[in-house]
Amino acid sequence: MADQVKNVKLTPNQQKEKETYMQWAKRQYREQYEKWMPWIEDQFLRFFTKDNKASYATKGSFLLSFPPTRVDKLYIAVRAVADKS
Repeated sequence: MADQVKNVKLTPNQQKEKETYMQWAKRQYREQYEKWMPWIEDQFLRFFTKDNKASYATKGSFLLSFPPTRVDKLYIAVRAVADKS
């Protein structure tokens, strides 16, 4: 009889009902992390580098594909135009 109980498949709603407090807390943490981490990364980059994720990633890809002196000059020129706007 006990073997039959172990092999019974539960529906998703039943699995949620059987969820322990620790499992619930981990799930809640993961959900909040996925919601808030992109915003936190943007705020960090804006505060320390005055960039957002897209410009920061683009700057990084430029550094991989061009010599640093060309990238520096290009980035400085683009930044100067952006700051005037």
